[in-house]
Amino acid sequence: MKKVLSLILVFIMPLTLMLVGCSKPESGAASDSADKVYTLKVNTHCPETIPPGMITQMAADKAAELSNGRLKFEVYFSGNMVAYDDTFIGTADKVVDIAMVDASMIAQSFVVNQVFSKPLKVTPPARQKTTNAYREFLNNNPDLNKEFESVGVRWLSVSALAGYNIHTKDKAIKTPEDLKGLKLESIGDAVSYFTTMGSAATAMDPGEYYTSLEKNMIDGQATHWAVLNNFATLDFEKYHTIFGELGEDGDGGLYAPSIGFIINSQTWESLPADLQDILVESFSYGLDEMASMDIPIIEEAKKICTDRGDTFVYVKGDDLKPWHDWMDVSNKEWFDACKKLGYDGEALYNDLCEAIKAQW
Repeated sequence: MKKVLSLILVFIMPLTLMLVGCSKPESGAASDSADKVYTLKVNTHCPETIPPGMITQMAADKAAELSNGRLKFEVYFSGNMVAYDDTFIGTADKVVDIAMVDASMIAQSFVVNQVFSKPLKVTPPARQKTTNAYREFLNNNPDLNKEFESVGVRWLSVSALAGYNIHTKDKAIKTPEDLKGLKLESIGDAVSYFTTMGSAATAMDPGEYYTSLEKNMIDGQATHWAVLNNFATLDFEKYHTIFGELGEDGDGGLYAPSIGFIINSQTWESLPADLQDILVESFSYGLDEMASMDIPIIEEAKKICTDRGDTFVYVKGDDLKPWHDWMDVSNKEWFDACKKLGYDGEALYNDLCEAIKAQW
C-alpha cells in the first residue's frame, strides 16, 4: 500500500506543479514579466501650448512615474502622428496606441456614443460634477465601449468640457428663430440640433476657427469660454447667449460635450492589470487637471468681453422651453438611429440626464 501511495504521489506532484505553472492571471497580460517595459504612442490634435495638449503630456508623465518606468510614452501634438479626422482609424490601426478624442470625432463614425454630445434638458452643473456623472454613466453602460470595441478601440477615460453656450459676431441670439440661416460652428451631434432649428451648423478642426470667423465663413460658435480665449475667437464674437442656471462654475450651457482618451484594444489587452489601472488613473488625472487649468482662461475671457461692453443674453426658466422642444425633434432622429443598431438611445439619454441631475 505504501508503494502504491508513493507511486501516486510521484505522478500527482509534477502534474500539480505543471498546472500551477500554467495558470493565468484573471486579467491583463498573461505571462509578461513584472519588469517588462511598454512604450506607447500618444496623439493629441491640440498644440502643446494649450491645456488639452499640456495635460496629454502630464498624463503620460504621471503614468510613467506611477509605473516606475514600466510605461514609456512618445507624445505627438497638433495631430502630427494622426490627423484630426483620422484619429479613430489611426488608433484602431495601431499607428498610435492612445489618442485624445472629442465629440466631433465620435460623431463622424459612431452613433451610441453621441450621447455625450447631446443637448441636455438638464443644465450642466460644475464641470467636475458633470465629469463625475459621465464616468459613472460610462461604467454603468457597457454598450458605449461595445460600440468602440467593434472597431478595435475602447474608452480609457472620459470627461466633460465646460458648458457650451452661443457666441456670435453680429447679433444676439435669444430664441431658436434667431438661428435661422446663421452659420454656426458646433461640435459633435449638437450640429444636428442646430441644423434642425435652421442654422447652417458645421463641425471643424479647431485650427480653422479663427480664419473661418475672420473670412466670414461662420457667424459664430456654440462653444465654451476657454475656446474663445485659447483660439482668440473672442476677437470677433461680441454677443454671448448663456443658457440655464450658472452653477458653481458660472457657465450654464445647452450641453457639455465630452473630451477624453481612447486606447487600442490590442494594446489594452496586452497590458498587465496593474498597468491598465495606472493608465486609467493617469489619463483621468490629466483630464481633471485640464478643468483646473481652464478656470483662469475662462475668467480672463469673460473679463475681456465684459470690460469691452459685449452683449450678454441669459436664457433661463420658461425661456428654455422652446430650446428644449427642439431637442425632442433632433433626439428622435438619434433614438431611431440607435434602435436600428439594437440600442435603446432614449433610455441612455434619460439615464445620462438623471446622472447629471443627481450632481446638482
